[in-house]
Amino acid sequence: MTDSVKFVLPSSGYDMIDKIIHAYVRSGQQAVSLDEVASRASIHKTQLSPNHKFLVAVGILEGGTKKKLTKKGHDLALAISNRVAEDVSKNWAKIMRECEHTNKVLDMIHIQKEIDKSSIQGKVLQALGMHSSRYSKIGANCLIELLLRANLLQENDGKYVCSPKFDSSGDGENEAMLVKNDREDTKADEAAPQKKQTIIGKAPISPDPSLHIDVQIHIDANATPEQIDQIFASMAKHLYGRS
Repeated sequence: MTDSVKFVLPSSGYDMIDKIIHAYVRSGQQAVSLDEVASRASIHKTQLSPNHKFLVAVGILEGGTKKKLTKKGHDLALAISNRVAEDVSKNWAKIMRECEHTNKVLDMIHIQKEIDKSSIQGKVLQALGMHSSRYSKIGANCLIELLLRANLLQENDGKYVCSPKFDSSGDGENEAMLVKNDREDTKADEAAPQKKQTIIGKAPISPDPSLHIDVQIHIDANATPEQIDQIFASMAKHLYGRS
């Protein structure tokens, strides 16, 4: 959603939003007029037009006089058309998280930890900077239902809380991915072969000077094996004291 698009709440309940989105996906990929969509959804265009502003604001629709589904709007519409509840929830969650204004509502609930059912409507309007009126209350109730269907919000014992899937920094899928990566890194470290460490001892250094003598022996090429044996025997006797 661009900054130039003003955020407007839905003007009706979730069922109407569902019908409008379904009608758009049945119209194909091309931009269609208000009358065409109203006819396809079997609703009066006065019910369709006010909800258009909300659908554009959250990035489901785009265009001018004639509108069409965006990529994420088309993904949501297919899930709605095929009645795949898990995909409907997943796509609504993506759309709600990518909208600056719906994120304000989620952040507000997350910070307050829990909000009574009796006061959630007013808190939502306050977070959006909107005045309370008959129409804004209808829109706030629809937005709350959307957040529930997106599994970003939960109702427990008359109180609304953010689901474990949501926190102020990101959704549960991102957190799960981070945990998965950490586990894989740990497993990789454990599986990696341990490097052998070779400890090289220090040679002892003697304080006394040492003497090193090289002895070279030249043996005549004509010497017999007996003569060579005698030479080495003599060396062993004189150098090592062997008899």
